[in-house]
Amino acid sequence: HRSQSAAKLSRKASVASFQSDADAQENDPNYKGPKPDIKIGNMVWEDHYDIMGLGRERHLADAEAIRVAYRTRSLMLHPDKLITPDTTEEEKERLDDRFKRLNTANELLNDTKKRRVYDSVDAPPTKLPMKFETEDFFEKAIPAFQPLVRWFDGKGDAAKFIESDPAAPYEKVRKMYEFWAKFKSWREFPHEDEEDLESAEDRWGRRQIEQENKKKREKKKKEDTDKIKRFVERAEEKDPRVIKKRLEDKEAREAKKKAKG
Repeated sequence: HRSQSAAKLSRKASVASFQSDADAQENDPNYKGPKPDIKIGNMVWEDHYDIMGLGRERHLADAEAIRVAYRTRSLMLHPDKLITPDTTEEEKERLDDRFKRLNTANELLNDTKKRRVYDSVDAPPTKLPMKFETEDFFEKAIPAFQPLVRWFDGKGDAAKFIESDPAAPYEKVRKMYEFWAKFKSWREFPHEDEEDLESAEDRWGRRQIEQENKKKREKKKKEDTDKIKRFVERAEEKDPRVIKKRLEDKEAREAKKKAKG
């Protein structure tokens, strides 16, 4: 793990390297710089997006953006291009370390499984409102669906099933809740007590550790799934469009019963 001073030196060198690139994140006055390391148990993640120059795009960066970012940064940061006869040993070590970190970040972001885990811990915890009523439904409940969209484990765009129009036809509202009632998230939940796979002595041992780690993650996963389910149920209960439809159906049944005499 790098020291804080080494990280600052590496950051300073990176800024110098990209002074000529107007589009680089280092030249964006609104960019706040790398996030602090993420630590869960014995697992530590640096800000891999920042290292790749994708600190602003983060999880929105697609495969092409990652490819271009790595190509650009690897050309700029390759030690062979930066080391001169006057470069000190300490500086050489720092340049080598920075390039290794770039390769590590690129490898992780190109590995679907590893990136899913990283994106999961890089994102804020799931926060869903539960204290809302019919009166403030559209201000509090509807916007809360949007952060869940990125986690949809399925085909298509989950955002299409967020119906924000108060005057939307009930059929659209019905389909919205039908979708969210079955919503499945791919978000991962690394557990602080997970064992390191590298500690396994053989393939069988590695498989055992993977199974144990999976069980620990599933508990947190269930908690998140239950939280989403409770929110969706609450939203449907307080949705004025649903309430209106149920009232209309009730009145229609009573009118029919009354007509029969």
